[in-house]
Amino acid sequence: MKKLVIILIGLAFGSGLGVDSFAQTGQSGPTEVYYFHMTRRCMTCQTVEKVAEESVRNLYPGQVKEGSVVFKSVNIEDKSNKALLKKLKVSGQSLLIVHAGEKADLTDKAFLYAVREPEKLKAEMKTVLDKFMK
Repeated sequence: MKKLVIILIGLAFGSGLGVDSFAQTGQSGPTEVYYFHMTRRCMTCQTVEKVAEESVRNLYPGQVKEGSVVFKSVNIEDKSNKALLKKLKVSGQSLLIVHAGEKADLTDKAFLYAVREPEKLKAEMKTVLDKFMK
């Protein structure tokens, strides 16, 4: 676990808010926050999901209620999620924000901040969500 944290810290310092475009099918729809996870999860993985979901609910309660912002927890080992994994090019545990053909990968920051500095993760998420919802 310590090696994983060290690797993630190094990746976080070497990357920014990776915003990528992908093939869009249809209209823009809601802004979606995805937490992709394995079936078996450690405390850190569970905390990433908890902080991300709470951040979405607390930052955008009106948009969550109306469905324009949604949080989805997705098990990558469930075969029924295979098409979504392929569409978003997900192969491992990830925290992504997706809107109108763009996605922001917050995975590194999520694993860096969720346990010890959850407010930093919340701030990173807010920055991306605000940009996507303009």
